[in-house]
Amino acid sequence: MYGGHRLGPYVVLGLLVGMRTEELRALGWDRVDLENRTVVVTRSARFGGDTKTA
Repeated sequence: MYGGHRLGPYVVLGLLVGMRTEELRALGWDRVDLENRTVVVTRSARFGGDTKTA
């Protein structure tokens, strides 16, 4: 799946949900709920930690 590349899920998640690369880089597994299919974005890897939406 995802061509077998280790960054495949990173790219697919970013494309499917419209997350910025800074938000994806700051995402930890504790913010991913696979059972409920949710991802909670609370910060980004940008200076100041700003996210796209509040």
